[in-house]
Amino acid sequence: MGKVFIKRILNIRPNGFLPFIVFCWFCQLIGKSMDSHTKCPNRYRYKLLKQFLPYLFMGLHTDSVASWMYLATYFYCFGQYRTSLKLIFHALKECTNGKLFNTKCTLTSSNISTIEKEGIRQKIWKRRHVNKHHVVNEITFYYNSRVIPSELDVQATTIAYIPSRVYIHFLRFLCLYRLKEDFQCMQAIDDLRLSVSRTHLEEHRCALGEAYHCLATALLICGQLKEARSYFSKSNAYKEKYKRFYF
Repeated sequence: MGKVFIKRILNIRPNGFLPFIVFCWFCQLIGKSMDSHTKCPNRYRYKLLKQFLPYLFMGLHTDSVASWMYLATYFYCFGQYRTSLKLIFHALKECTNGKLFNTKCTLTSSNISTIEKEGIRQKIWKRRHVNKHHVVNEITFYYNSRVIPSELDVQATTIAYIPSRVYIHFLRFLCLYRLKEDFQCMQAIDDLRLSVSRTHLEEHRCALGEAYHCLATALLICGQLKEARSYFSKSNAYKEKYKRFYF
């Protein structure tokens, strides 16, 4: 069924750059709306997985990092932690300072290699190639998002987001915790803590509340209650500061 459905999607997708990106973004939203935490027989859950997976595959055209993390989250929610980790490491490899981070709204030619520039001039590659391989969107779980780790809550405002690096290491920690990889869990915590500290310099301040919440949640799971309470307090303080943006 999944193969038939994705063939139908490919037949109706628009050719223009912006319509194509909007179409893929819409497919991604549909994929994120599946209730991956529903309690039902395994056979039905497997059917749901196959039914919604093509939407997230189409969403891979929207950027180079966030779309892969939504796919990794999808497999995490279904208990396929090693598959999720493979996708996470791919996203981590792509999440470099040379990318075009959507929240920064910066676009410079230095972000693109000479070969790619020439390919664009010769019209070998289209704008969607640049978008797919160089743009990094923020991580968001709004409103009807159902493909989300059970350890997190749906965000209550469209101005808040989870910085890409923060979510990469947070989900990496969750997978390793489920796999009982204790040493690697602590490494993931350290990387998560470092990513949160960088958030002060690299991201919008409204993202700090979500970043601190991820770190606090990871520490709580590890049993580091005192430090977790401290970061939960910081998270709540930033959310209170930007409460005018919350519904």
